[in-house]
Amino acid sequence: MEGLKKRVVELVHGSFTCEVPRLIASVSEFQLAIPEGNKYRGSFSIGAEDGSKIKGLVTSDSHRILTANDKFAGNTCNIIFGVDTEGLRAGDAVEGCILISSNLSELQIPVRAVIQEEQVTSSEGGIQTLEDFTKLCMRNLREGFRLFTSERFVKILNGKNRAFLALYKGMSHNPVTYQHMEEFLVSAGKKEAVTLSLDKQQKAVYRLDVSQKDTLYIYKNTWGYVRMEIEVSGDFLQVEKKVVTSDDFIGRIYGLEYVVDREKLGEGKKFGRIRVRNVYQVLDFEVEASAEEGMHALSNTVRKRKIMWLFRDYLGLQLKRMDYRTWYERSSQLVQELKEEDRNDLMVLLYEVFLAYTNDENARALELLWPVKEGKIKLNGNLEKAVYLSLAKAVNLLPVERREITPFLRRYYQQEPDSYLLLELLLREELSYENMPSKVLYELERCHETGCASPFLYLRAWQLLEEQESLLRKLSPFMLQVLNFALKYGILTEGLLLRAAFLSGHQKEFSNTVYRLLSQGYEKFPHREILEAICKLLMKGNPVKKEYFRWYSLAVEHEIRITRLYEYYIETLEGSSSQELPQPVRMYFVYNNTLGERKKAFLYASVIRHKEQDRTSYLNYGKAMTKFAMDSLKKGRMNEDYAVLYQEFLSRPESYEAGQLLAGILFTCKLTCENRNIRSVVVCHNALKKEQVYPCIDGVAYISLYSEDACILFEDEKRRRFATTVAYTLEKLMEEKESARCCMELGVADTGLELYCCRERAWQMEVNSRTLECYRKAADNQDFTDSYRCQVRKRLLDYYVQHREEKFLSEYLVQMDLREYARVDKVSMAVILIERGMYEEAFSLAAEFGYEGIPVQLLLKLASRMILKKDFEEDEELLCLTGYVYQAGKYDEIMLSYLRDHYMGTVSELCRLWGKVRGFQLDTYPLNERILLLSMFVRAFPDRGDEILECYVLQQGRESVIVAFLTYCLPVISCRSRKYRKGSLLIWRRSMTVSGRWIRSASWRC
Repeated sequence: MEGLKKRVVELVHGSFTCEVPRLIASVSEFQLAIPEGNKYRGSFSIGAEDGSKIKGLVTSDSHRILTANDKFAGNTCNIIFGVDTEGLRAGDAVEGCILISSNLSELQIPVRAVIQEEQVTSSEGGIQTLEDFTKLCMRNLREGFRLFTSERFVKILNGKNRAFLALYKGMSHNPVTYQHMEEFLVSAGKKEAVTLSLDKQQKAVYRLDVSQKDTLYIYKNTWGYVRMEIEVSGDFLQVEKKVVTSDDFIGRIYGLEYVVDREKLGEGKKFGRIRVRNVYQVLDFEVEASAEEGMHALSNTVRKRKIMWLFRDYLGLQLKRMDYRTWYERSSQLVQELKEEDRNDLMVLLYEVFLAYTNDENARALELLWPVKEGKIKLNGNLEKAVYLSLAKAVNLLPVERREITPFLRRYYQQEPDSYLLLELLLREELSYENMPSKVLYELERCHETGCASPFLYLRAWQLLEEQESLLRKLSPFMLQVLNFALKYGILTEGLLLRAAFLSGHQKEFSNTVYRLLSQGYEKFPHREILEAICKLLMKGNPVKKEYFRWYSLAVEHEIRITRLYEYYIETLEGSSSQELPQPVRMYFVYNNTLGERKKAFLYASVIRHKEQDRTSYLNYGKAMTKFAMDSLKKGRMNEDYAVLYQEFLSRPESYEAGQLLAGILFTCKLTCENRNIRSVVVCHNALKKEQVYPCIDGVAYISLYSEDACILFEDEKRRRFATTVAYTLEKLMEEKESARCCMELGVADTGLELYCCRERAWQMEVNSRTLECYRKAADNQDFTDSYRCQVRKRLLDYYVQHREEKFLSEYLVQMDLREYARVDKVSMAVILIERGMYEEAFSLAAEFGYEGIPVQLLLKLASRMILKKDFEEDEELLCLTGYVYQAGKYDEIMLSYLRDHYMGTVSELCRLWGKVRGFQLDTYPLNERILLLSMFVRAFPDRGDEILECYVLQQGRESVIVAFLTYCLPVISCRSRKYRKGSLLIWRRSMTVSGRWIRSASWRC
C-alpha cells in the first residue's frame, strides 16, 4: 500500500508521465505436469523493458497457486510461487493466473498444472505393467532386481496386477534374493520355472595314468535366475566351482569342469558322484573310475561275489533249503571258475578238497592235498593250516604219530579267537565238548563276544537251542542274535519264541532287538502271551511312538489288562478323531482321564463326533468337555480336535471376553504340505501391514485366513520363499459365519474379525447397521495398511452421507479423525460437516484439501457462516474460499461485503465486483477507493470509472484521492486514443459537477 500512497502524492503534485516502459516477464505461461503426491515450486522474473526500477503487488486468483511474497521492488524481481496439490489425485488439474500489479502495468501469467501418476522408468523405457517388468528382467536381470527391491515397484501393481500385491509383499520381505523375484514371476504366471538337465548321467574312466579333466554340461530350459550348489562325493573328484548362478551360464548352457585325481584313486574301482542341487531339483552325475584296466577291476569284484556264493550255498545246505546234489554241482562249478581266474588261491584248493571228501572221493582229495604235504604249496595263515590238518586227517594223509591235531587247533584258535571256522574245527576234535551242549554254547558265545558275526556261528548255536530249549536262560546279545537269525531264515520255533517272550519280562529297560524279535515272531505265532510281552516291553522305553499303536490296539482288542494301556492307546493313535473309539476306552477315561491336553482334545472330539451313536458317553463327558474347551480357548490352543470342541460349546459366545478369545482362533485353517524342507508358512493379506508367520511341523501348519484373497507363501530353513511351486492342501476348521456375527454384536475388537467382516476388496464392502461398528474399528486399526483404511473410510463416508440426518452421526463426528476421512473423500466429508453445522471443521478441511468437487451452494453457506464467525475480519484462507465461490458465480450480501472490504485483484476484476456490490445496494466506499488507487498505480483505466468516481465523490471520499485521480485522467486526453480521451474527460467533468466546488489543485493543471 505504500506504493499506492506514494503514487497519489505524486499525482496530487502534478507529477505524471504518459509514456512508461513496458513490463516484461521471463515466461508467458506455465504448463506443468506434477507427480501425484508431490508439490511444485517455481519462479520467474519480471522487470521494465528499459531496466528501470519497478515495484508492485503479486497475487493469485487460485487458492492452490501460492506466492512467496505479496510485494516486489527492484530492477529485476524474482517471483517465487508454488502449487499446492494436497487432496488432488492423478488426472486432476489446477488452473489459474499469477497477477502482477506493478507501477508500470498489470500482467497475468497463466498457470496450468496436471496431476500425473509417478512413472516407473528403466533403461528399457517406462515400466507400467508386470509384462513390461518381465521384459526388463529378460534383458537385464540385475536392473530388474533393483527395481523389484525399490519402493517404486508397488506402482506397477495396479489394475489387474493388484491381485499380486500380497504376493509381492511376501516376496519382498527381507532378506530379498533373486530367488524371491524368480518365484514372484513364476507365481504371477509371467514365466515358467527354470528346469535343469544334464548332458549325461554317468561316466566310467579306467586305466588312468594321470589326472583327467572333463566337463559336465548343465542346461536350463528358459531364461530366469537359478542358483546351483555343487556337492561332490568321493575324494578323487574335484570340481571347478561349488556355487553356480545364472551369471555363469552362456545362453542356456553351463560347462562344469571336474577333475579325476589319479593320486587319490588307489587300487580297485572307486565310485563318486557330482550332485547339482537347486531349490526345485536334485540332479546326480555318477562317476566310476579306476587306475586299472576296466575288465581287471571288474574281475576282482566278480571273484569276491563268487566266493560269497560258495558260503551262501553251504548255508542253504545246512538249513536244508538246498539238496546235496544241487549244492555239490553248483559249488563245484564255482570252484572251477575261481581256479581258472587264480590257480594260486590255496583256500579255493582246500574247498575243492572238502567237496571231494564230502562226495566220498578220497583219492581225488589225496591227489589235491599231496602238493601241500610235499611242501610244493606253502601254508601261510593259521586258518589254512587248521583246515589242511583237519582235511588231511579225514582222508588219512597224516601219519599215525601226527594224527593228534587238537593242540595245534587250540593254539591256532587262541591266536584268532574271532574265527568261527577255527572254533568249529576245534570243537569237532576236542573230546571234552562231546555231550556238553551248554559248554559248546558257552564257547560259541565267547567267540561272538570277540567280534565274530558268522551266520554259521548262529546256525550252530540255534541247532543246540532247538535240541534243548532249556539252554535259553536269558536274552543276552548273543542269544538275541541267534534267535533273530532263526527268525530271519524261518526256522524259529513256537516254543523258543514263547520262552523269549517270558524272558523279556526280566528286561529292565526297552531293547529294540528284543522288540524286533517278538514283533516279527508274533506275525508267525500270534499268541496272547507274546502280545502282552510286546506291550510291557514297549512301556519300558518310549511308549508313545506312533508305530507302537498297532500293539496297543491289538491288546485293547484282546482285552489284555495292562496298567496305562488305554493312555498309550490314545497317545499313539493317529488319524482323525472321526474314527470311533472302542467302548472300553471311552468308559475308562470317564473316571481316569490323565491324558495330555492334545490327546484329551482328541478323545473329546471323538466323543462329540459320535454322540449320535453313543449318547451316554457324550452326556458323561459333557461337563468335563465344556470346562476343558474354555480352558483351552483361554490358552489359545487350536487344531482340528480343539475346533470340534469350540464349535460344539463356544461357537455362540455370550460375553465380551469369550468373544474376544474366540475371535483369535475362529479363522484357523489346517495347511498340509509334503515338502519336508518347509519350516514356516507365511500368510500375507493386502489389508494388513505385517505378514503372519506360522511354524510348519511335520508338514502341518495352523494358519489364520481372513479373506479369500490371502496369499500363502512357504519358507525353508535358508529363509528362501516359495509360492505356487509348493503343493499343499487347506482345511477350514470352524464354521465362522454365525460365530463372527455373535462376536460383532458383542463389540469384539479383533483385527482378523474386522477384516473378515469388512472384506478385503473394495467392491465387496457393505456398510449397514449390523457391520457399522466393525467398519469404524477397522478405520482406526493401526494393524491395517493406510490404503485399506482409506477404502474403509470411503465406504463409511458413503454410508454417512446417505444417513446424514440420523442422530448417531453427531456422536461419530466428534470421535472421528476428520482429517484422515477428508484425505479419502473431502467432498463427502465437507457435505456432512456443512449440513450438520460444523462450519469451523469443514472450513479447516477445505482450506487444507481444497474445494474442488464440493457443491458450490454448500461452499456459499460455509463461506457466509465463517465470515460471520470471524466478524468480517480479514483471513487469507477465508478470502480464498470466498473468492473461489464468487468466481463460480455464487454469492450473497455477506460474501460481497467481505470481498468489498478485503479482495485484491486486477482492476477489471475489482470493477466487476463493484458492479455486483452496487447491484445489492451495498456501501461501496472501500471498494471505490481501492479501485481508484490501484488504477492510478498500475496506469489502468477502470470500466465505468466515471460511475465509480462519482460514487466515491458522493460518499465524501478523500480529496487527495479525487485530485490525484483527476490529475491522472486529464493528461491522458492528449496522450491516449479518442476512446480513452472521451472517457477520461467524462470522468473529470462529472466529478466537478458532483463535487459542487472547483478543485483548484486540479483545475490549473488542466
